[in-house]
Amino acid sequence: MNSVLFLIERLTIGGQQTYMLNILQKIPNFNVYTAFFIDGPLRKNFDEISIKSFKINPDSMNLKYYAYRPWAFLKVLLMIRNIVKEENIKLIITNGFLSYFFGCMVKLIVNIKVVRFIGADLVRNESFHFVKRFHKFPLHKLTDLFFGYEDILKQIECKGVNKAKLVYSLGNLQAVDTNLFFPMKDRSTDLLATKLNLDRPNNIIIGWHGRIHYDKEIMHTIEMLKVLKIKKFNQFKFLIVGDGATIHDIKKELKQAGLFEKSVFTGMVSYFDINKYYSITDVEVLLDYDPIGGSHVREAMACGKCVITTNGKSGFQGTWIENERTGYLVSPQNMYEETADIIIKLHKNKEILKEIGQNGSTYAKKYLSFKNVAKIFESECISILRQ
Repeated sequence: MNSVLFLIERLTIGGQQTYMLNILQKIPNFNVYTAFFIDGPLRKNFDEISIKSFKINPDSMNLKYYAYRPWAFLKVLLMIRNIVKEENIKLIITNGFLSYFFGCMVKLIVNIKVVRFIGADLVRNESFHFVKRFHKFPLHKLTDLFFGYEDILKQIECKGVNKAKLVYSLGNLQAVDTNLFFPMKDRSTDLLATKLNLDRPNNIIIGWHGRIHYDKEIMHTIEMLKVLKIKKFNQFKFLIVGDGATIHDIKKELKQAGLFEKSVFTGMVSYFDINKYYSITDVEVLLDYDPIGGSHVREAMACGKCVITTNGKSGFQGTWIENERTGYLVSPQNMYEETADIIIKLHKNKEILKEIGQNGSTYAKKYLSFKNVAKIFESECISILRQ
């Protein structure tokens, strides 16, 4: 049986981390090992699916740090190389850029395959490599396969990556664990809503579930809340489930906008408890000029909650959300105003809110399965190992 090493930056709860956790749980023909830079609440979950887990001790999480400190670069490189050699690893799987970089560097000194699973817009989030210095820093030549959304794969194909390395067969990659995320209603959820002082009978609860980081779209949701305030709509609570690097900036922005008293912060919660927080949410919002996917939107949909997101120029969100049936799609040009109007409408008509949520949950259970994604992922990985 082949052995693979999943090399990851952080074991914190986030879209890409939980997405890969679900895939790695469903690839039976591999022995999975995990190596990580920063520990977090998903440590237990990755330990359960791994033969062994390894903590890498980097001096910094900033790639530019290593450009001027070869000794620090070599230290991390040798840590990973030793794992690969001692455990007879045949394939390194990466998703974040730092883990991807070190995976490719290991390939220069060890006979190994490297694949990268991409879950975000590279031109926007990784311009250091994919725009400014793409041809001077060609990691793609050391990469055996790229997995990602079609729109993202087209970005890197346009930059000169060999199409044979791009796995388009995964389709739109939308998947959610419906064994973990499903509609629930019991006394514990009522008690949780009371504990958080949400006043659900009178308020519509607008949710954000996930990591708070610089590349997240939560600021767009706050801009939409400002529009609700301008429209003098006050019957809502903003539920933020999660934590991250920019949480203090978020709180500062909400205070300046006069929205802090309408906001409820839970901090980090267990991955297995998140469903309870979705259960006390009415609407999950993901706004950006052209978002692609959004794990918290899929999770909310699976939990029977109404979702609102932007259908940008790629049209990607419209490939898995049917407007006004399984969720709502708004335009990038007027997303704040349109979302605010939808929320006001839903507050007035809870039956529509319930119907949209039920339709979304049915769709998620029928079409958003990890089994198919994991099967194709495993098949492609086995194929490159045989080359």
